[in-house]
Amino acid sequence: MIAIEEIGLDDQGYLFVRPLTAAADEFAYIYRAAMGIRWNTQLRALHAYEPARWAATDLYKQIFAAVRSEYGVQLKVTPGTLWSRIPADVRNSIQAFDFDTAAG
Repeated sequence: MIAIEEIGLDDQGYLFVRPLTAAADEFAYIYRAAMGIRWNTQLRALHAYEPARWAATDLYKQIFAAVRSEYGVQLKVTPGTLWSRIPADVRNSIQAFDFDTAAG
């Protein structure tokens, strides 16, 4: 499990997920999962190659699945996760997905 440091919306309004990792290039090869997810070295965050394809909650699920598929690890929202410019309904949906995934 890798804790999520931050979930936020970038300047264009697209979701990004920043895992709590020491290495700036920790997920540099996420593109190999062929799920439309990329690693942004400058942001140290995961994001979609074509972000307009997904609603924010669906994008989180896609990022979650890509990390699990390519790296065999699960991202996890924690009490310390920062939420930057995320609407309450999106946050609630992401947290519900995260809880359901951990429980099942």
